[in-house]
Amino acid sequence: MKIHKKLIICSFVFLLLTRIFNYAIFDQFALLKLVYARSSQFVALTVCFLYVFHYKKISLSIIWVFIYTVVLFIATILGSGNYYSIIQRIYPLVSFLMFIEIQIKCGCARILMKAIANVCFVLTLVEFMLLPLSELYWGEYIYFLSGRNQMYIVFAIGLLSICFYYGVHDIRYKLYLGMSIICILYGESSSNLLAITFFVLLAIVGFERKCLRKILSVAVLVLYPLLNMGIVIFRIHEHFAFFIETILHKNITLTSRTYIWDTALELIKQSPFWGYGIAVTSNVFHVIADRIDAPDIDAWYSGHNQYIQMLYESGLVSLLLLIFLITYGVKKLNRFMSNVDASLTLTIIFSLLIVMVAEAPGWDSIFIVLFLSHLQISCYEERRLNCKYADTT
Repeated sequence: MKIHKKLIICSFVFLLLTRIFNYAIFDQFALLKLVYARSSQFVALTVCFLYVFHYKKISLSIIWVFIYTVVLFIATILGSGNYYSIIQRIYPLVSFLMFIEIQIKCGCARILMKAIANVCFVLTLVEFMLLPLSELYWGEYIYFLSGRNQMYIVFAIGLLSICFYYGVHDIRYKLYLGMSIICILYGESSSNLLAITFFVLLAIVGFERKCLRKILSVAVLVLYPLLNMGIVIFRIHEHFAFFIETILHKNITLTSRTYIWDTALELIKQSPFWGYGIAVTSNVFHVIADRIDAPDIDAWYSGHNQYIQMLYESGLVSLLLLIFLITYGVKKLNRFMSNVDASLTLTIIFSLLIVMVAEAPGWDSIFIVLFLSHLQISCYEERRLNCKYADTT
């Protein structure tokens, strides 16, 4: 009964702090939206209080997240950004990362992982059933879990937790992966399709391959930054015009993203160190284009690339901090985890980064995946200690 109660608490905290479903579904229900927001704030404050006053010693990972948060605040102050927006963006993430560490210290890592797995499975099942009605309820390309370009982020967190807790041979994992693929195909997002295809291919190869972890580590830390720079700055994707236009059904501008990047890079050059701060909306780049090879556009957009968005909002300082956090997380995965678990997590990290080449959903998902890997490490080490104890008795 006690474990069941903890499972319910972990499920509610995960729902309230990660906002893993589309928050806009509350827009037509003002009272429900207010209750959800206030409940989220109350839970966040409670978690922070428990973490600081009960455990006292703050871990290195949380310290780095705090430093990252301070940098965002400084950038917002210097760039005359919106303080309310940055608070709304930061407090759920920081408090949930604290909650993960609290569960690790309490020995409840597996319970939290099971709660996340169950919640993600249920939400994805609801998404799957509501797909035909999504346009009627929320409009074109907006779904129960998120917009079509952010779908894979939710699925990735679910894949990580379900794979770890239940295993790849469990029926829940197979059903979840099948529903995720169908939802992404329905949404017709090319970046999400590439990400899920990459995950499926490596799943077929087998996460137990010992060489896979090293290959993925190099891919995350070396190949991905080079690929990102090559696409955004040097436009190397133009050499694959046949694949982009015939297979993905996009134009060579990646649906006008190259025009957005041109505008964004010019603004970033004017304030490269601290950026312009966090704005009320992520749509901060005004783009006008009237060219033969692209549709006429005159609108405001996000960076449609997470690196671009981050450089604009908080400059090189926050980007370097983020690179450090990812590097630290990848090295920890290689050092402490079994090949299967590490390869799976690294696959999910790299597939999320693929989405972030063409989208700017925020770095929350990467932080959550890295901290969920701490849950895996904790469970793995606890299992190893129990085995040692059993051998000595």
